[in-house]
Amino acid sequence: MDERRLQHLPLFSKLSKRERKRVAPLVDEVEVDAGRTLVTEGELAHELFVIEEGTASVRREGAAVADLGPGDFFGEIALLDDKHRRTSTVVATSPMRLAVVQGHDVRVLERELPDVARQIRAAIEARTGGAAAS
Repeated sequence: MDERRLQHLPLFSKLSKRERKRVAPLVDEVEVDAGRTLVTEGELAHELFVIEEGTASVRREGAAVADLGPGDFFGEIALLDDKHRRTSTVVATSPMRLAVVQGHDVRVLERELPDVARQIRAAIEARTGGAAAS
């Protein structure tokens, strides 16, 4: 993903230009159609999603619990380790463009750029109140 696009996403906006350049190759860009299930409750978590464009619905045990839009992220539980299961199902409610970071790439960041990984984790904790979701 282009580092300039990362600066417009709240999760990455506090990183320096140099840091975004280091992170950008680890971020994939994915486009999905409305109706696509992005993560399924109970499945193993392997990636973090950041919404660039579009909207999604979060459901837990079949009940709607939240709506997400540009700048929101989900799947952050994958950052804890590779053994966590999804706590929610997230379905695209419109066409979407997503920035996707694989859990193993976050662990690479933690080893190679610990300050960047700390900043990303701080943004996640600020949004979730310290409790990861999805």
